[in-house]
Amino acid sequence: MKTLSILTPFKLVLTLFHVLFLWLIICNGANAHPIAAQGYWEDPTGAATLPFVTHQNFTPYQGVLSKGFTNSTFWIKLTVEPSENAQNPQSPAVAEPLQRQASASDLILRIRPNYLDLIELYDPEVSAKEPLESTGDMTQWIATKPYQAIDHNLVLKQVTQSKTVYLKFKTLSTSQIYIDCQTPSEFIVSSNTLNFIYSATLALLLFFFTWIFVNWLIDKSTLNLLFVVKQGIFLSYTFCFFGYFRVYLSDVFTPQEINAFYNVWIQITVVSSMWFESRFLKLHQAPIWCDVMAKILLVWGVINISLIFMDTTLHALFSNMVLTGVGILMLFFAAFFIRSSAIEKSTIKQLQLEKWIIVTYYCIITAVVMVFVIPGLGLSKLPTLNLYAVISYGLSSGVLMTVLLHIRTRNIAKLRAEDAIALKLSIEQFEIEKNKRKEQTDFLHMLMHELKTPLSVLDLALHSSNKSPKNQQYASRAITDMKSIIERCIDTDQMQENKLIIKHESIHVSSLIEDILDTDEFSKSRVQLECEVDSDVTSDFQFLRIILNNLIHNAVRYGHPDEKVLIRIESDTLTQDHKSLLISILNAPGSAQWPDKNKVFEKYYRSPGAQKQSGTGLGLFLVSNLCKRIGVLCAYDPTPTHIQFKVWIPN
Repeated sequence: MKTLSILTPFKLVLTLFHVLFLWLIICNGANAHPIAAQGYWEDPTGAATLPFVTHQNFTPYQGVLSKGFTNSTFWIKLTVEPSENAQNPQSPAVAEPLQRQASASDLILRIRPNYLDLIELYDPEVSAKEPLESTGDMTQWIATKPYQAIDHNLVLKQVTQSKTVYLKFKTLSTSQIYIDCQTPSEFIVSSNTLNFIYSATLALLLFFFTWIFVNWLIDKSTLNLLFVVKQGIFLSYTFCFFGYFRVYLSDVFTPQEINAFYNVWIQITVVSSMWFESRFLKLHQAPIWCDVMAKILLVWGVINISLIFMDTTLHALFSNMVLTGVGILMLFFAAFFIRSSAIEKSTIKQLQLEKWIIVTYYCIITAVVMVFVIPGLGLSKLPTLNLYAVISYGLSSGVLMTVLLHIRTRNIAKLRAEDAIALKLSIEQFEIEKNKRKEQTDFLHMLMHELKTPLSVLDLALHSSNKSPKNQQYASRAITDMKSIIERCIDTDQMQENKLIIKHESIHVSSLIEDILDTDEFSKSRVQLECEVDSDVTSDFQFLRIILNNLIHNAVRYGHPDEKVLIRIESDTLTQDHKSLLISILNAPGSAQWPDKNKVFEKYYRSPGAQKQSGTGLGLFLVSNLCKRIGVLCAYDPTPTHIQFKVWIPN
C-alpha cells in the first residue's frame, strides 16, 4: 500500500475533526456575560445548610471545576452583575417568543456537562432553607419551563444589581461542572448554536457509521462487524451524552430509570470500544500480552456493569474511568510492539495497514482520551473543552478508523479486482490468439484468392503454343501483380511490427509523382497532372512514395477506363498557423463503383465491385497508417462525380 494513498483521506478527516473541535471551542468559550467571581466549598457530609455555608471560605476557580469521583457535595458561590439591558429596560433584549415569560433583567445559568445528577439554586435574599430551583438528571424534564434547553439551566430573576447566589451540586459520576451566565438573548443564540453542533456531530457519526456498514456489506469480515457494533453503541451514547434522551424519554421513563440506563450504557460503550481496538491490533500482529490484557479488560468491564446493579454506581463509574485510562494506554503501547516483520511476510499484507499508520492513530486517540480521563479522575484541571473530549474520542476514533477500515476494504476489493483483471487478461489473451489465427486464415485466403488469377494467367502463357507479344504482356502483367501483392504484404507486416524507420529529407513532390508514373507506362497514359504549386516538402521519401503509388495505382486500376485520372498539386491551409501542400487524386468510378466511406481504410476491405479484380485490400489500410506515422493527413473526400482522395503534407 502506497503512503500517499493513505495521506489524502487522513488529511481530510483530520481537517473535519479540527473544524468541529473549533466550533466546540468557540461555543464553549463564548461567555458574553462573564461571572464576576466564583468559588467552591466541599461538603464531605452533604448535610450543610445555606446559613452554615455562607460563613465558609470558598476557594476561587475559573472555567471548569474538576474534583473527580467523590461522595462529597459541592457548593459554588457565584457573584453576577446585571446586564446592560437590565439598566436600559427599553432595549429589545429578549426575542419575541420569550417576551411573555422572561424579562430583560433575567440572567440564565447554563450548566454543563449534562450527566450531573442534581444542581440546586439558593438565594440568601429570598430563602435560607429552600432552593429556588433545581435541575439535573434526577429531575423531571419539563418542556414548558421558561428558558428550557437541552442543557441544564437555572434562572436568576430580575437581576438589577450585583447579586450573590449559591449552587449546590452532587453527582455519582465525576464531579465536573462548568457554568455560563447569559442574558436571555445570549441564551437563545448559544442554545441554537449548541443544538446545531450537537446535531452536526450526531450526523457526522451517523454518516461514518453508515459508511462502514456499507463496507461491511461489501466485505463481511468480523472486524468490520465489530466496528459497526462499536460505532452504533457510541452513536447512541452520544445521543444520551448530549441530553436528548431526557427530552425524548421523559414521558416514558422516570429520571431515575433514565439515569440508571445512561450509567450502564457508559460501561457498555467503553467495553465495546476496548474490545474492538484490541481485535484491530490482533489482526495486525500485536503481541500476545495485548490479547491477554484485552480479555482482562473485558472481564473488568463486566464487573463494572454488575456493580451498577449492586447499587454501587459511584464505584462502578470510577472503576470505568480507570479502565478507560488503563485500556487506552495498553493499546497505545501495544501499537509500538506490532511485529512489522510479520506483516511484511504475511500472505495477506495488502489487508493490513502499515505500522506507522497504526501508531499514529493510537497516538491521536490516546491524547484525546487522556484529555477527559485525567481531569475526570480529579488529577488535573483542563480547559472547558475537556467536557467534550469523550465525544472527541468518538469522532476522532470513528472517523480515523472508518477511513482505515475503508482502505482495508478497498484493498480487499483491489485484490478481487486484480483476480478479475487476471481472468479478464487470460480471456483477452485467448481472444488475441483466436483473432491472430483468424487473421492468419484470412490472410492465407486472401493470398490464395488474389494469386490464383495471375498464376492462372502465367500458367496459360507458359503452356501456350502461341508465344505472341500479347501473351507475353499478359504474363508480365501477372508477374507485376504478384510482386505488388507480396510488396504490400511485406510493407503492412513491417508497419504493424514497428520495424519502419522514418528518415526525413527534402522531397520535390511533382518530380516524385512523375517518377512513379515513369515506372508504369499504362498509368502514365491515364493520368493528367496539374501542378499549381511546385515546391519541396520535408518528409520520408520512401513512405511518401508508397502512399502516393498506392493511391495512384488504385485510381488507375479501379477508375473508369475511358476517363482520365486527375492529380492536382496545390497549396492549402489546414489550420490558421500551419500551411501544407495538398495533393488531390480524382477518378471517375469504374466497375468497382463507390467505396464505403466508413470502411475504405479498413484492413482487407474491398468494395463488392472490386472483388472481380486482383488486389489485397491492404493498399488503403497501408496508406492510412503510414500517413499517421510520418505526420501526413489522408482523407477520402468524394465529389458528386468523382472518387477523390486528398493528402495534406506539412510544408
